[in-house]
Parts: sequence; structure tokens; C-alpha cells
Amino acid sequence: MKILNINKIKDLKKKKILHRAIAGFIYATLFVYLTLETHQFFFNIFIYFLTIGSIYEIVKITNHTRKNKVILVFTILYILLSFFILIKMKNSINGASIILLLLIYTWSSDVGGYVIGSILGKKKLTKLSPKKTWEGLYGSVISCLITGLLTKNIINQNIEINWASTSIIICTACIVGDLIMSKIKRINQKKESGFFLPGHGGFLDRLDSLFLSTLIFYLLISK
Repeated sequence: MKILNINKIKDLKKKKILHRAIAGFIYATLFVYLTLETHQFFFNIFIYFLTIGSIYEIVKITNHTRKNKVILVFTILYILLSFFILIKMKNSINGASIILLLLIYTWSSDVGGYVIGSILGKKKLTKLSPKKTWEGLYGSVISCLITGLLTKNIINQNIEINWASTSIIICTACIVGDLIMSKIKRINQKKESGFFLPGHGGFLDRLDSLFLSTLIFYLLISK
């Protein structure tokens, strides 16, 4: 009986990983395609969709206490500002290239942390997010540094920032952004915000790293 249960758990885990990979690929492909699309309109519609979905979820998971309502207001402003900056960057010179760099950094941090954390993760990083480990954090940093090294020529052609420091800063922003949303969900006693993508949870679970990394990246390139 125990062997059957263990095999069942393993099968469910494999299915979850498969669903996560497929859904993540579709989401990433769509995001990249619309970023490269010359017409700003279609990109804006996609961002509006993500904005509405994210705000809907944060309102939905928020418990109706005075403290939580204050947090809700600041979180909505935080989300709106992040997406506003994405639209602003897309409309700038070399906007598509800049956003692609941001997405590559953010996703490499997420994927590196998830893969290394899943395989080697043992030491818990924080109580805010039980699945986060120190090994996963190292995986995020290494993945971002490799990404920076591979894309440094593109970076040098579009923005005047150091690829190594940018890698560390964006990686840190991704991790902190993830923990911010984990803290908000923990305050409201929620594990997931929704079911936007199979294996990923809701909008907030998929976009938590991007919110803060967008703000930090914009500050870096605006110097």
C-alpha cells in the first residue's frame, strides 16, 4: 500500500512538472511574441489583461480587515506601477530589446531557482515561503549570471550597465518580489492566488518576480 501511495505521489509530481513546463512555455512564447510585435496596441492589451487578472486575485484573496485593506491598496498601486513601466519601456527606443532582457533575467532567476531548489534543495530559506531553499537561491544567482554573460553583447548595444552587477541586482529583485507576494498571501492565509496557469497558480504566482524586477530594472536603465 505504501509503495502504491509513493508511486502515486511521484506520478502526480511528474504531471505537475509537465503541466508547469507546458503552461510556462505557452505564457513565455506569447509574452515574447507580443513584446516583439511592432504594434504597441496588442502588447498593451496583453498587459491590461495581466493587470486586471492580478488585481482581481489580490482583491479576492484579501481578508476584510483594516490592516489588510491598507496592504491591498499599496499592493494594487505596486502592480499598476510595474505594468505602467512595462508599457512605457515598450514605447521607448529599443523598447522590445530592453523588455526581452528583463524577461530573460526574470525567467532565468525563476527557472534556476525552481530547478536547483527541486533537485538539491534542503536548507529552508525563510518561513514566508516554505518551498524556497538556499540551494534554490544559489541556483537563481548562478542562472542570472550565466544569462548576463550570454546576453552582455545585447546589453552593451542597448543600455549602459554592467552585466554582472545587473544580474545580481535583478536576481535579488526577483527573489524579494516573490517573497513580498508570499508574505501577502501568508497574511491572508492563502497558499495560491488562483489558477491562471496549471502548475503555476494564479497571476500573482506567475508575475510576483516580474513586479519588482521591472521597477528595479527601470531605475537601473534610467540613470
